[in-house]
Amino acid sequence: MTASVDELVLTGLSERFGVRPVQLCVDGELSVTALVQRSTQVREALLRAGVGRGNVVAVKGRRDSWLLPTLLGILGAGAAYTVIPYNSPQAVEALLLETVEPAAMVVWEDLHPASWRGRPSMALGDAVVFLFGSFEPVSPSPRSIDDPAYIITTSGTSGTPKAVLVPHRAVLAFLDAARGVVALSSSDVVAARSSAAFDLSVWELFASVEAGTTAVLVVEGVAADTARLHELLAQTGASVLSTTPSAAYQLGAYDEAIGGRARAAIVAGGR
Repeated sequence: MTASVDELVLTGLSERFGVRPVQLCVDGELSVTALVQRSTQVREALLRAGVGRGNVVAVKGRRDSWLLPTLLGILGAGAAYTVIPYNSPQAVEALLLETVEPAAMVVWEDLHPASWRGRPSMALGDAVVFLFGSFEPVSPSPRSIDDPAYIITTSGTSGTPKAVLVPHRAVLAFLDAARGVVALSSSDVVAARSSAAFDLSVWELFASVEAGTTAVLVVEGVAADTARLHELLAQTGASVLSTTPSAAYQLGAYDEAIGGRARAAIVAGGR
């Protein structure tokens, strides 16, 4: 078994995808070349900033063509990622950051709060890395399958957010088990509508790439709009959809035919 999620996902990309896009995004197609280049760019930027194994990097961004490369670049540096839910109230965001104590944060340029102005930063494509301290460059260090991959937190709306640290071992085991439930192929199209702050996104983002399956990264506004989501599923020929029970019900109520267009639906939720 490979020692990390990023190795599993990035190894053999060209063989699995050929000329097909890895993702269809609101800002264009994410190709194999762009995924490798961008994830490497994020990884090297973090290492130059002294962020590596044992650190946590917070991500505040959108579901566009930089999201997957950013997450894989963080993992490639040996760090763990945690995603701040899109449009989180400032008070909740502050609680999340206080809970996970990130060494750095990758934030899309138009989303960073004014209070972060003046912090040490470096340009990173369409995003900006804001550092929480002063670090010396580090070299990649040997990694373990038990190293943290990501941290998921509760919203904090009822108090202090509670954080759960998920190691690479658990993610790899989850992806392995998921293959027995939904076997993806290169002819499939996965509709990825989950926020990267939630566990279901792990399957949407990583399982699709590992299987050589193109994913449609559904932006926040479309994911929350039944009519627009239905239109996107029809346009892209999505064959696999992961969603919540309420959204699945709304889609079915909007047009019963949508169930006939998708060969598989993964319905999951929590409370």
